This record gives sequence, structure tokens and C-alpha cells, in this order.
Amino acid sequence: MISRVVHGPEAPSRSVFAGSLVENLTDGELLDHFVRYGEPAALEWLIRRQGPMVWGVCRRMLGPTADAEDAFQATFLILVRKAPTLTQPERVGNWLYGVAYRVSRKARAQAARRATLDKQVATMRPTQAPDAEPDLRDVLDQELARLPEKYRLPIVLCYMDGRSNREAAERLGWPLGTVAGRLARARALLHGRLLRRGLTLTAVAFGNLLVPERLTAAVPPLVFDDTLHTALEVAGGAAVARVASPRVVDLAQTPTSAASIEVSPRTAGLAIAVAILLSMGVAFAWAGVPPVFRNWAYAVGRTGATTPPNGSAAVSSTGEDGVPCAGSACCRSEK
Repeated sequence: MISRVVHGPEAPSRSVFAGSLVENLTDGELLDHFVRYGEPAALEWLIRRQGPMVWGVCRRMLGPTADAEDAFQATFLILVRKAPTLTQPERVGNWLYGVAYRVSRKARAQAARRATLDKQVATMRPTQAPDAEPDLRDVLDQELARLPEKYRLPIVLCYMDGRSNREAAERLGWPLGTVAGRLARARALLHGRLLRRGLTLTAVAFGNLLVPERLTAAVPPLVFDDTLHTALEVAGGAAVARVASPRVVDLAQTPTSAASIEVSPRTAGLAIAVAILLSMGVAFAWAGVPPVFRNWAYAVGRTGATTPPNGSAAVSSTGEDGVPCAGSACCRSEK
């Protein structure tokens, strides 16, 4: 659980959070200060650092709407609730990206249902061509969320947090060459997946997407202040339902496990193919059983009878291995 604000010799020095000193603290150190000491300034700086990335995800998926504001606030309320259980606090940015994506996806589904119920879909401008760029970025977030963590981590640090390869290597504890190699591999995977989704992107156009200015957005001051105030209230023991709107409360219940990320069609197809092959293997194995044994098994399963159907010979003896068989020739022990 989150500790209340600690005073006395065990409390962190307030000078740590003054001026430029706080900039030297890593995300993991800030999270530790928040969890262990209930330090409000630590949470504030985490939201300042990660807010633009989270707001960028919410804006891309929901537009400049109240739904985006609700998703942003819910993401950091989930952080407050889950902070003590995070086993890799230095990777909180990557974790927040996944949470923001799942929360925004849930908020978008809810907004679509409301639009249908309110019959707003029929009154939208049917002749105006939609803006292609938000759709492109939406697909980008879908594919980013599906990347293995080892590729998504450097993407979040370098292209969303704006850190250099060397800074990312220090934060992750990886060799510099590993960061560079995985960034290149991540870019290639994303580009290929976007092309397979039917999006025509030149290398230059794709490169222009992966910059902090396109993947993040400045958090509106009112949204930041409201989120920080609500998060601190919840960290202090207030019930979420008392300090947040019903929609935020609902979004804050979004599952955060990796299992809730969308399964790609390719992965789902592979799982189905494996299941079919396994069932075929069982069928082929059964087909290799002599008919007399298959008929006997059917009869035993239906009636408990010990004789095969259709007048086959009685099962009157067993072989040396104890397996029942029809007739006597196949069951004789060799002398």
C-alpha cells in the first residue's frame, strides 16, 4: 500500500525535490519515494514526465474530447493503485503506455456505444472525408501495443520520452548496441505491420511518425491539475468513487495485465492451426487402431458389454501385456 506522508529522519529530504535535483532522479526512484514515503512531489514529477506520452495516446485514440481527459485521469489512478506491485519500477513509462492504450480503447468502445444509442451516427457529416492521420496513428498504437516488450521499451524511452540511445541504455541496463539494434528491429517490425494493414508509407513518412513531437502532446494545465489532485486524494486514502466521475471510476477498473492486449489475427490463426493439427493427430492415431478394437471400445463405452458388436468373437482372454483381444490366436503366449 502507499504510505502516508512520512516526517522525521526517515523522510526524504525536501531539497531533493527542489530545483534541478529532481531531474536527476530516475522514474524508479520517484516511484519508490511515492510508494515508501507517500511523497506528493514524487507523484507530481512522474505525471509531469509521463503525462505527455499518456496524453498523446489518449488524444490519438479519442480526440480532444472529455473522453480523452477521463482516460488520462484513469491511467494515473491505476498507477496509484498498482504502484506498490510494480516489479520493474524503472520501466514505469512502458507500463503506463500499455495502461493508457487499454484504457483509451475501453473509453472509445464506450463512446461508440453511446453514439449508437443516441443516434448520433446518422447525423454525422457523411460527405466529409475523414482525417487519415488520426487513423494512421491509431493503427500505430495498436501495433506498438502488440510489440514484444524488448522492442517497445526503447521505442517508449527514445521516441516518446525523448531520451538518447545512451540514456535509454543506462535506464534499461542494456549495452548501447543492444538499444540501437532493438530500435532498428522495432522500426522494421512496425513499418512492415503497417504496410500489411494496407497503409502506404514511405520510409520518410514512417520516420516522421516516430518523433516525440508526433507521439506526445502537452497536457492541458487544467487536466494536469485535476488529475494530480484526484490522484493525491486517492493516494491519501479517499475512495475513487468520492473524488472522480463515474466514467473515470469505471475506466480505472480496466485490467492492466498483458493478456488484455489485443491478439493479432496472425497469432489467433496460428493457435487455430495448432489445435487443428493436434486434433488431426488424435484422429490419425485412432484410425490406426484395428477395427475389432475400435468396435469393442465403442460397445464398452455405450453399454459396458465385453463383446464387440456385429457378432465379432468374444473377448475371452488377454495377451501377456494384459490387453484384451478377440479370438484365441492373437493372445497365445509363445512357448
